Amino acid sequence: MVTLEEFLAQAETTPPREYVAGQVVERPALAERERWLRADLATLLYGWARTTGRGAVATEVRCTFGGGSYVPDVVYFAERPAEGAGSAAGLVATPDFVAEICPAAVDPAWFAARMAEYVAHAVRLAWLIDPAEQAVTVYAPGEGPQRVTAGGMLDGGAVLPGFFLYVDDLFAVLEEEE
Repeated sequence: MVTLEEFLAQAETTPPREYVAGQVVERPALAERERWLRADLATLLYGWARTTGRGAVATEVRCTFGGGSYVPDVVYFAERPAEGAGSAAGLVATPDFVAEICPAAVDPAWFAARMAEYVAHAVRLAWLIDPAEQAVTVYAPGEGPQRVTAGGMLDGGAVLPGFFLYVDDLFAVLEEEE
């Protein structure tokens, strides 16, 4: 068994490995169309953050918090992590928002446990995006997971004030790529 400190001392890999619940796991890779989806969501969030003057958005940044080390698809920090918050551990800070895209080859239940873990360790809002079902499951502290499907709207609430996105618009990039 490897400790978190031993894991963080190892060289980064592609695809990245993560330290979850005391185990080293390889992060499932996204297919090309899923990477387009990640880029589209990150661009929308980045535009919102720049326009409103709020926080920082990034993709594939190692975040170490709550005894684990993760590389989420998209993260948002309401306040930019302090200078020096980054290290071999990546950012030693808990994001306010996390979005994970479930690759078609992976059972969404694999990510569901991770989303609950994020929220249990101070992530204020998490979205599990399932391109195969064209649905998003929303996780927030003190609430059960809520599934939003076609015709529904994702609302950033207090974490991403004024940010909203229709599920149909989120997945529109997938049709563009076919």
